[in-house]
Amino acid sequence: MPGPMIEVSKQDFHSYLSRMGGKYEHFVNIHEALGTMIMPTLHVDQQSARSPSTMGTVGQGLVQAMKEVPGEYFDPDFSLTNPDEFERICPAGSEATRMETLEKLTHYLDVVEMNLTQEISSRSKSFFEAVYKIQELSNMIQSLCNGIEGLRCGVGKVESNLVLKQKQAVKLFQKKKNLTKVLEVLEGVSDVMKAKAALELLLSSSDYAGALDVLEDIQRQLHMQRIVGICCLQGVEKELKHKASAINNMIGEDFFLLIHNYSLEACDPANGDDIDARERHDVFKESLVPLVIGMLRTGRLSGILNKYADMVVAELRSKVELKLDQILVTVSDVGSNSTKGKVQQEGKEGQEKAPECRATSLLLLLDELMLLVMQRLERVAEVANGIRTVLDHPEVIDMSSVPQSKGKQSMRKSHTKSYREEAIQACIKTVQCVAENIQIVWAEVYEIAGELICGFDLSEFVETLNRTDRLWEAVQSHGAKQSSVLRSCMSELCRSYLFKAHTRYVEKVQMVLDQDHWEIVQVPSQFQHAADSILGNTVDGKHEGVEKNAVGNTFETIRLAGKDCLVTGSFLMLLQTLVHYIGTAKQFPSHVPETMRHVLELCKLYNSRTCQLVLGAKAMQTADLKSITAKHLGSSCANITALAIVFPPMRQELESMLPDARRGHMSKEMDRLNIELQVHRKEILTKLITIMQYQLEVQLERLETIPEPSASQPLTEEHTVKPSSLARKVRKQLQTLQNVLTPLLQDEDLDMVFGQVGAMYADRLAHAFATHAQRGPRRSEQLACDAQDLLPALQALLEPRAGGGKVREDLLAPLRAVAQPS
Repeated sequence: MPGPMIEVSKQDFHSYLSRMGGKYEHFVNIHEALGTMIMPTLHVDQQSARSPSTMGTVGQGLVQAMKEVPGEYFDPDFSLTNPDEFERICPAGSEATRMETLEKLTHYLDVVEMNLTQEISSRSKSFFEAVYKIQELSNMIQSLCNGIEGLRCGVGKVESNLVLKQKQAVKLFQKKKNLTKVLEVLEGVSDVMKAKAALELLLSSSDYAGALDVLEDIQRQLHMQRIVGICCLQGVEKELKHKASAINNMIGEDFFLLIHNYSLEACDPANGDDIDARERHDVFKESLVPLVIGMLRTGRLSGILNKYADMVVAELRSKVELKLDQILVTVSDVGSNSTKGKVQQEGKEGQEKAPECRATSLLLLLDELMLLVMQRLERVAEVANGIRTVLDHPEVIDMSSVPQSKGKQSMRKSHTKSYREEAIQACIKTVQCVAENIQIVWAEVYEIAGELICGFDLSEFVETLNRTDRLWEAVQSHGAKQSSVLRSCMSELCRSYLFKAHTRYVEKVQMVLDQDHWEIVQVPSQFQHAADSILGNTVDGKHEGVEKNAVGNTFETIRLAGKDCLVTGSFLMLLQTLVHYIGTAKQFPSHVPETMRHVLELCKLYNSRTCQLVLGAKAMQTADLKSITAKHLGSSCANITALAIVFPPMRQELESMLPDARRGHMSKEMDRLNIELQVHRKEILTKLITIMQYQLEVQLERLETIPEPSASQPLTEEHTVKPSSLARKVRKQLQTLQNVLTPLLQDEDLDMVFGQVGAMYADRLAHAFATHAQRGPRRSEQLACDAQDLLPALQALLEPRAGGGKVREDLLAPLRAVAQPS
């Protein structure tokens, strides 16, 4: 009875499979390769074995078999004699390992030999068949060569009998043709030499159009095929290039000489007749015709006109430099002579006339320079117009009518038309170029003389700018445009002038302010007219409402917005300066924003400096004042009030000159200045009230020292109580304050100051008198007398001046109570 079955899994054969798996794969691959190689030879016949498809299959089997052999055995450097190779192929080991290696190598050798033998046997029949076919092809070629040789012999016999005579006739005809070509070449060379002689004659007679025609004919003949490469004509083309260059130079020289002579005749004062001028211009245009034709033919009209423009500009620059040196020397001489002679003789008047002399001299020399510039521009415009007129001349229009081939003639006409259009544009550009450079030169003149020009008065500066306006008008009349260089130069010059004029005005106003003694001055009529020009308060050109205060050509007050104002000399200087600013803004609308900034800066300076001098008491140092009194405060307040009246209409007028987009740009600064003026005015009024308060306190401290009436003397008519010294001094202070401030301040300011001072005095005096009246009847009687003495002064002080009305009795009631005798 068999024993139990043993359970076997695939894992039990793992070691065997891993050891024999590689050998099995080699075995399968070798037998598959042998099967694909041997099977076709065993199962097909001989004809199919020689077919290309079968041969391809046999070769493919060899390839597959060769793949079974490792590639290292096919390496050219492989050799078992190498110990390293031998050790790698046949490693040392047991006998079984060596046998296995030997068996594997033997198997590789058998596979290769078997496949090579089979490949040779399968292709041997094809080799013999190819050898047979090559022998047949050699026999066919031999027979073909024999046939060709026979044909050549036959053709030679035919040629000797038929072709030789015809060939001799053709040679004779070709010889005749060659001799004809030689004759044409000789005739072409003769024509070239004759044309060269004619070219010299034409150049000697200045017939440039004919010379150019001959030059073109020679160049055309040189490029004709019949004389190309002739040795005797090899240097002619280079010579023609020199001739063409000489013609161009001669045309340019004659053109410049003609313009120079025409300019000299036009500038000659003896040739001032209009008829002679027209004749000269006609002769000039006739002389231009051959030159313009030559320049059009050579295409150099634009270049020559550009050169002419450069020459005019260079000549103009040299003359302008000489004239400018003369300007600077003359102005410096005038300034030095006026400052040396007139200052010694006339003092300050000589110094004031020196700038006027410099301005007059500079304007005269600028006029001379303007005349020079305009003459050059006129000459260039006349030359350009003459050339444009010549372009419509029949000879210029028909200069392409020389008999030529149709292609050449149409080409020349098209070239002439294009050059003619370019010439017209060149004439326009020449005038524009000269005009542009003239403006640039003029800008350079203003840059050099700008330091002097910026020192002129406004009217003189405007006269200087009028020269530029005339130059622009002349430039535009000739079809040119304004130069951006000159525009920027004039803008910069105006900006520099405004800045320097502003600097001078600031220094002048500050100097007058520092030296001002704050005394009321008479107002000359020109200052009143200046105020009227700002405020618009004029009737038939006369000062409205102040003629009654006029003394000669001066007024006691200046009328501003219907109010008579007393002012000092510093405000008159400021007013005149503001009028200058308005005139500057009207003359230079594009610089109104800068003018507004300057006005704002000047008014701020006047306001702040006035505050420093009066409220800050610096006038005691600058003007040697002993003290700052109420009169000085009132004068400064009057000036600030007048400025506050003048500034709004001036601001409105300047803002009306601004574009709509920029009108609100400086509104905040302007509003701030108005606020500062009002604050300054209130500070001055507050200062006045503070001064009166201080003086009252000083007087009230003396109230204890007032002597009482004697009790032994009865109160009779002879021995009545009189006001004390305190009452007299207080009354005098109030009357002085009223007399000083009444003509200086406006009614609303007077009501504010007098109202507060009167109320303060009435209250403080009533309280102090009531307190001291309790010390006895005699003291009460004295204080009642003092109160009665002060009441009229306080009542006059508290009387309203603006808008009418009555004195507030409630303010004086306490003092009236003290004034009643007990």
